[in-house]
Amino acid sequence: MPKNILLVEDNPINQLVTSLLLTKWGHHVTIANDGKEALEKIQNKNFSLILMDINMPVMDGCETTLHIRELKDPHFKTLPIIAFTTSPMADTKEKARQMGMDDFLSKPLDPEEMHRKINQYTSEIPTTQPRREKT
Repeated sequence: MPKNILLVEDNPINQLVTSLLLTKWGHHVTIANDGKEALEKIQNKNFSLILMDINMPVMDGCETTLHIRELKDPHFKTLPIIAFTTSPMADTKEKARQMGMDDFLSKPLDPEEMHRKINQYTSEIPTTQPRREKT
């Protein structure tokens, strides 16, 4: 099922590659060039997931995530946020988790891993269908 995904990324090449993959998989992608722009865009659209670059100008991904988690609407407390990072350092990942990020993807992107994590965080829990009585 197609999802609305907010891609927060300042690098035009990463924006292009990532958005091409996401649209190929059937998702709708909105791009924000930095954290400040991301905060503006989430007010206007209901996203299923955010892919968030950690290192950006204006407002980095950790600070942006903290602001999102502090919004009043309960949707933003549980909205999946997956970090994009070039840093494999444990302290970077720990800081991102403390700020409210749910998971991580390393740059350069591994399309298979990104696809798996998007599905993991956006798949709906199947509901049990009532049994039909035989007639």
